[in-house]
Amino acid sequence: MVSYHKMSNQLNKMAKKESQQHIYQVRKKFLKHWSNDGLRLPMPLMSSENQQKLF
Repeated sequence: MVSYHKMSNQLNKMAKKESQQHIYQVRKKFLKHWSNDGLRLPMPLMSSENQQKLF
């Protein structure tokens, strides 16, 4: 399983190449997918420390 933190970093790198609007859509799909898996992560609100406790 890909860690949320790694995926988030990857999306941030992509954001520099793509438009902000596009990356927003990608993040939305990504977060929706995670919610469906039962992991509800409020993206900007979670500190790295809390993220690491989950994995």
